[in-house]
Amino acid sequence: MADHEANEGAFHRDLFRAVFEKAPIGVFTSRPDGKNLDVNPALAEMLGYDSPQEVLANLAGLATRLLHDSGERPEDVKIIRQAPDLIVFSYKYTRPDGSSFIAFLHVCTITEPFSGTPYILGLVEDVTDMRNLQDKLAESEQRHRSLFEKAPVGIYQSTPDGTYLSVNPEFARLHGFSSPQELIDEVEDSSVQLYASPQRRRELLATLERHDEAVNFEALARRKDGSTFWSMRNVRLIRDAQGRPERIKGFVTDINERKQLESVREDVESIIRHDLKSPVVAMLAGLKMLSWRPLMDEDMDLVNELMGTAERMLHMLELSNVMHRIEQECYTLEPEPVDVTALLHEVSESMLASFPDRSISLEKPPADQTPCLIMVEPLLARTIVENLMKNALEATPDLGEVTITVSVSEDDVCIVAFHNPLPVPKVMRGRFFDKYATAGKSSGTGLGTYSAKLCTEAMGGCIRMTTSEEDGTTVTVQLPLA
Repeated sequence: MADHEANEGAFHRDLFRAVFEKAPIGVFTSRPDGKNLDVNPALAEMLGYDSPQEVLANLAGLATRLLHDSGERPEDVKIIRQAPDLIVFSYKYTRPDGSSFIAFLHVCTITEPFSGTPYILGLVEDVTDMRNLQDKLAESEQRHRSLFEKAPVGIYQSTPDGTYLSVNPEFARLHGFSSPQELIDEVEDSSVQLYASPQRRRELLATLERHDEAVNFEALARRKDGSTFWSMRNVRLIRDAQGRPERIKGFVTDINERKQLESVREDVESIIRHDLKSPVVAMLAGLKMLSWRPLMDEDMDLVNELMGTAERMLHMLELSNVMHRIEQECYTLEPEPVDVTALLHEVSESMLASFPDRSISLEKPPADQTPCLIMVEPLLARTIVENLMKNALEATPDLGEVTITVSVSEDDVCIVAFHNPLPVPKVMRGRFFDKYATAGKSSGTGLGTYSAKLCTEAMGGCIRMTTSEEDGTTVTVQLPLA
């Protein structure tokens, strides 16, 4: 029995020694006074020494040179003696080369069974990388918080039912509150308190339910004092693990000034459509009456030039009125067959007079094919061709060429493609067909491609744009055949 117990004791000592030597973390044992120190290879390497023997040769005790502030060691030893269970300390250690590392020191007391002598068993874990990561995370969180607090746009998080979880100062300011907390405390129903029309928030929620996001969503917002302003929202719906709506994150921008400018533009356009038409018609009638009288040749040339100018002005006013009615979805189409090739020839001849240093190449179906007749309204078809051709010529450098290709698809659709060699500026690519969108043109109105799209879709066609640095820009229009 004694031999068995001796063998078992030897086995456990050997097992402990093997674990001690091979452990991937630092391990040490010592007396509470720092004597009888024993360290494993992992701890020696962590402390900046080549071997445990070098540690023992340079460190008289655990407390003397391991810690930055070794004065704390006696107090720690006192704590260990009072609470023999596992205790964790955090220290910053200095190596012989001056470098340092942060470690968790897991310490407990054990008692030698025969003599009753207390020993300290310590496990040392290098957590420098973890601390650095925590510091970086804290720094990142601080940057995020700073951006959130100082952002020039309103930022918010809310529940789907409209309870605000967090808002930044700009969001509170936009809605007339003195602080984010005031808004969170006082707003119980955002659809009523922060929207001029509750229906608009319901429409936003419906969009989020379908697409999980709403981009450039415009809504008339309400301030605390009851006044309103136009806002644009970019919102995302966050779902939980089961796919249920959990919260809403959004950005809000004040677009009141833009809306006011749009209103002024609409007023001006209304004046142009209605108030200017009568004097132009009267001027044209007067010029026609004048042309019936006997005039000198040079006077007749002037009258004819003025009549041409008045007719063009009248055409522009009529077109503006048509565009407005299409926008209001109250325009009645009167389509008829139009030879698209003949229309392209006619428009190109008049366009090239304004762009003498550029050329147009028209690639049409073979001559033996039936003329490409499209079922469209002539005024709208001409508007499409004029705007896209002018747009392509303006984008083409001097001595450059615009290529126009006419083809017919298998499903009886006429395809007209306008190509120029330069790409669309990146800032314009996402809003190429938007109203008033323009870039790089001092006299541009931003209505050319918008009008082309409006007319194309009004006649049941479709239009798209492709652009790249390598291939230039192509605008393709598809219209029904007659």
